Amino acid sequence: FFHQLDTIQIFLLVVIIILILLLPAIWLLFYLKFYRPLQNIVAAFSIVSQGNLDYRLSGTSAIQELNQYRAGFNNMMDTIQEERANSLHWQQKSYHQQLDTMHAQLQFYQLQIRPHFYLNCLKNLYSLLDLKKYEQAEDLILSLSAYLSHIFRNIQSYISLREELDATEKYVRLCQHLDRQLHLSLSLDNDTLTCRILPMSVLTFVENSIKHGDPAHCLEISISVTTVEMSQQKFLQVTIQNNGGPFDEAVLRALNTANPSAVEYRQEHIGISNVRYRLWLMYGERAKLFFRNQGENAVVEILLPYEKSQGGSYEHFDC
Repeated sequence: FFHQLDTIQIFLLVVIIILILLLPAIWLLFYLKFYRPLQNIVAAFSIVSQGNLDYRLSGTSAIQELNQYRAGFNNMMDTIQEERANSLHWQQKSYHQQLDTMHAQLQFYQLQIRPHFYLNCLKNLYSLLDLKKYEQAEDLILSLSAYLSHIFRNIQSYISLREELDATEKYVRLCQHLDRQLHLSLSLDNDTLTCRILPMSVLTFVENSIKHGDPAHCLEISISVTTVEMSQQKFLQVTIQNNGGPFDEAVLRALNTANPSAVEYRQEHIGISNVRYRLWLMYGERAKLFFRNQGENAVVEILLPYEKSQGGSYEHFDC
């Protein structure tokens, strides 16, 4: 048989055989370096939620973002333990405020861990490699890496609007690699790019829009950022709108009448209440969160004090 093949055909046949043999090794590498560490992190939250505050994440990973997250989780649990040990010396009101703050931080970490989403990314990556679509697989890896770099870094109280929009763009492009029909557009004032904003305060609502949108139809998401003057004060107004269908009237009433100073500590559906509570912790009554329908579109509005942050300019994107 080989006598009937020329040199180029033999070379291509050898390359194909090598690639087929390497696929299991590539999958094993991704499982050991990426998926298994994520499983350990998810298991850690389950252990902590059962009351074991002594549990800590151990080991190291080849992925720097996962190491940073592991260190952040352990530091947070150390802080909770220390504050718990000193709780008898606190005034009752102060104690509850400190505990609420730490619970909000813990929920923020939980909000960042989405094992099903990451597992879906890995399955799509394996399928692309199996189909020998190496360029698409490379694009998926780069998009996922960029997204993880943002959400697994150390938590900050504030980031610039530019950073938040950049993370939102990365998430949308990642979903597009997963065959979701999405279109994201921005309209913003130039003087808003370096304003301070809470991390994941915009991204959370974009994620919700994609999660609840119909995969069979193209989801149009628009983000508008402007400044408004109210009571001789300047505010930043962020409007997030999507065509995935309006809010149910009962849900709309519940969202707009929720107490911003109260938060439920639960493992599911914590995104909106988490953003609302963090806004209240940072700004008090100066920040507002509104929900409304505009025809068949769902609209979310975030109003917060206009405060500048350190950062550069942001180029308009339309994806």
